[in-house]
Amino acid sequence: MFAEECETAADLSTELGLGVGLFQAGTNFMVLATMFLGGHLMSTGQMSAGDVMAFLVNAQTIQRSVAQISLLFGSVVKVHQQRTSDGHFRHEDSQVPRIPR
Repeated sequence: MFAEECETAADLSTELGLGVGLFQAGTNFMVLATMFLGGHLMSTGQMSAGDVMAFLVNAQTIQRSVAQISLLFGSVVKVHQQRTSDGHFRHEDSQVPRIPR
């Protein structure tokens, strides 16, 4: 039973890691696209270097905030799994006699 719970927790952690990795890849692609588009706009004279840098700094700040939210969600999933397994073991009949108080 404990091995099954460990296997379930490992599977959920793998899924969580895959989700976080895909999310980070997506946000990194957005930054790359922004840099490419900003370079193009700078080369055509539609944007200055300062404008592109200001936009990149703001985009990176937003990216970090969203990444922190995804890590928080991962922690919530882990806590939920732990509470579920603790509740399962707490309600199970124990073979060890309890000491009266």
